[in-house]
Amino acid sequence: MGRLSIKIFALITAVLILTMSVHAHALPDVGEDPPHVSPVGMNIYDLVAEDLSGRMTTENLFNKYELTLMPTWVIWSGASDTCMKLLEKQRQSLLAQRINCIGIYCEDEQHPVSYGRRYYTEQGYTMYSITNRKAPLLYKVFGRTEASIPIIYVIDSLGYVRGLISGYLSNAELTRFLLHFMPDSNIVRFIDGTDESIIYETIVKDGGYTYYPNIPLHEGFKFKYWDKPVNNITQHTIITAVYDKIGDVNFDGRVSTGDAALILKYSSGIIHFTDYTFDIADYNRSGEVNTGDAVAILKYCVGL
Repeated sequence: MGRLSIKIFALITAVLILTMSVHAHALPDVGEDPPHVSPVGMNIYDLVAEDLSGRMTTENLFNKYELTLMPTWVIWSGASDTCMKLLEKQRQSLLAQRINCIGIYCEDEQHPVSYGRRYYTEQGYTMYSITNRKAPLLYKVFGRTEASIPIIYVIDSLGYVRGLISGYLSNAELTRFLLHFMPDSNIVRFIDGTDESIIYETIVKDGGYTYYPNIPLHEGFKFKYWDKPVNNITQHTIITAVYDKIGDVNFDGRVSTGDAALILKYSSGIIHFTDYTFDIADYNRSGEVNTGDAVAILKYCVGL
């Protein structure tokens, strides 16, 4: 074999080895199982996907927000529902911090998009949701992590995957997870004043604002006010929902004979009640305040 032939043979061999090496490390085609490696650091700025209505996305999904949370969800997972409901509960507050939420419905042969669309409506989800079909980039990037559904991916405004959290989530876990990506924020916790339970908590940028959650209803109590404002948050804050007991007309924290006496005075025209006190004095919830309410309170006081 001449020198030229040897050089050509060596060149061909080198090209074949290089080609095999490239294919060995290339991402799999859609339809194959991608290797389990972390997607953190990958860029998905050019993501195009189909939403639940069958429309393809036409605008960039990330550049209008500081962060975008992308939870994967399915219709057969209780943990998936928990995750979606947590994000729905915080969604208004998160948007105030320039954090968006976009769901990713994971379609399979048994659960096509039509199933997801119907379930989405039944559950009352409101966040924009895309699907994993017709989105090779979703499959290649998000399919690379070995984690349990649900998974929440965190994407920055430039389209980079910043992190992820998976599995069953509590509200506290989710809040602290988000705080990791927004260290200039504070935790705001809302407390139910009747039993000291946590209604929910969220993060708020330093100096920013959030929104009050829905007021929990309790039989025998009337909501009075939230004890702190939700704007200009500059530190970790606890905000309590304050209630009054129905029948506690003198607002001393208990229902007693003193309250019955005030109701009798009102019934006799001796004193007047504000609209709020009137509602508190309506112990039997008849829509009126009279001696019947006073008698009901006296029976309560003696254990009848």
